[in-house]
Amino acid sequence: MSGRAGRRGLDDRGIVIMMIDEKMEPQIAKGMVKGVADRLDSAFHLGYNMILNLMRVEGISPKFMLERSFYQFQNTVAVPALEKKIEELKEEAEDIQVDDSDNVKEYYDIRKQLDQYNEDYSKVISHPGNILPHLKGGRLIKIKIGAHDYGWGIVISFSKRKSRNQAQFSDHESYLVQVFVNTMYVDSPVNLIKPMNPNLVDGIRPAKKGEKARSEVIPITLDSIKSISSCRSILPNDINNKQARKTLNKALKEIIKRFPDD
Repeated sequence: MSGRAGRRGLDDRGIVIMMIDEKMEPQIAKGMVKGVADRLDSAFHLGYNMILNLMRVEGISPKFMLERSFYQFQNTVAVPALEKKIEELKEEAEDIQVDDSDNVKEYYDIRKQLDQYNEDYSKVISHPGNILPHLKGGRLIKIKIGAHDYGWGIVISFSKRKSRNQAQFSDHESYLVQVFVNTMYVDSPVNLIKPMNPNLVDGIRPAKKGEKARSEVIPITLDSIKSISSCRSILPNDINNKQARKTLNKALKEIIKRFPDD
């Protein structure tokens, strides 16, 4: 199935209409129809010049503008849901009974300390000064983006990020790594992935147990690298070729199978 599409809209009956102007794969069309739309968050703020101008207008103050802004509306609308959530969590906390709380607390503190050590360990390993010489094409790295664990992936390439609008990146954010993973949830809106933007939209995630997965190349920053392997795979000449991706996917599965203990 192939067609031509560019954007979608609704007619007066609420039926989705797709405007056709370019070739598109079936999976991309499915993502456009069923995918998750980008969240629209207001970035409204009062600048210095705006405040000065408001002070010259009778009856309108900076507070008046803030209270009637879309930014304030978005935050106010969320208040009832947050208050309800707080009450539910308070009730859950009151119902919790912990036996042998002293030992549990000691275990919890030790566990948190170990997690912090592991996090510090990962930051040292993934620092540009330490990891860049090893990020050759084909290198296997273990990836975790926030709460999303993609497991082992294959490095395709890496590049230094160019700052825009004088944006300052941390050491770990100053490089982008293109990584081939085979654990992407099959219905993730992968058409929304931008090669130079590591901020993946909601809906793009690894497959859960029992769900079908697919192969995809995703951009990550160095702080998403949790482990690096001594194993390297041979990369195909064209990673965008379907057959080449199948071969690379097979190689990744075979390496993981041969080294089950990481």
